[in-house]
Amino acid sequence: MHYFKQVISSGDHVIRKPSSLLFKLYLKKFAMIGIDSHEICYIGNDAYFDINTPIQLGMQAVLISDKNHLHEHYLEVDGHNTLLKELKENE
Repeated sequence: MHYFKQVISSGDHVIRKPSSLLFKLYLKKFAMIGIDSHEICYIGNDAYFDINTPIQLGMQAVLISDKNHLHEHYLEVDGHNTLLKELKENE
């Protein structure tokens, strides 16, 4: 989709979440192609494993759950369709 320049999966790496090493690897990879941490959005379905560490490192985060709620530091949506709607509304 045109919303993302690149998509990577945490399952493609030996380092496991919520290790900050995994997210620092992402930051380094994206910095090499000129993308700053605040331009990176990590999308996951577990608040502990997918949200806290990216936010601490200056990334954006989206939690896929059964709710639709804008938290102070991240967006929580009830599914991919809601996420797409949010992305379209914020273009």
